[in-house]
Amino acid sequence: MEIKDWLTLSGILTTLIISGVTLMINFRREKVEREKNEQEDQKKRIYTPHIEFGISVNFYGPEAGEYIAEFLFIAFNKGNVQQKFNDIRIRVRGIDNGQGFQFWEGNEPRLNFPIKLVDQESILPDDYNFFFVEPGIEQIFSYITKIPIDTKYLLVHAEFEYDKYTPHTTERVFEVKV
Repeated sequence: MEIKDWLTLSGILTTLIISGVTLMINFRREKVEREKNEQEDQKKRIYTPHIEFGISVNFYGPEAGEYIAEFLFIAFNKGNVQQKFNDIRIRVRGIDNGQGFQFWEGNEPRLNFPIKLVDQESILPDDYNFFFVEPGIEQIFSYITKIPIDTKYLLVHAEFEYDKYTPHTTERVFEVKV
C-alpha cells in the first residue's frame, strides 16, 4: 500500500471513530434527559390521588321480610399525601328471586338490574364536610340500609368524589346470602 492509501484509510477510520463517539455521547445525553423528565413527572404526580377503591357487603337477618345490608366502601391510599373526598354516593339495583336475567335495553349486552333499592344517596353525614384517608391507610366507610327478602342479586355502584370534575367509580355484583 502506498502512503496516500494509508492516509485515506486513516482519514476514514478517524471519521468513523469520531462519528461513533458522537453517537454514544448523544445516546447518553438523551438517556439522561429522559430519566430527568421521568423524575420530574413523578414529582408532579405526587399530589394526584393514588387510591384503590373497593366495595363489600354483609347481610343480616331476615327480619319481617327484609335483610339488613351493610355496604362497606374501602379506600386504600397508596399515595404520599392525604386524600379528601367531598362525597361518596351509592346506587344499588336488584334482581328478585325467579325474575330471570334480561339485558339492559339500549345498553346490551349489559345485564339489567330493574329494581331501584338505593338511588344516588350520599353516605356523607349531613354534619360532615368531607372524608379523608391518610397515606398508607386503608379506610372503611359504611352505609347501612334494608333490602326486601325477595332480592337475589345486587348491583352496587359507588362514586368517590375528589372534586366536581374528578369522580372515581367502582361497581360490583353480589348474591344476597346470609
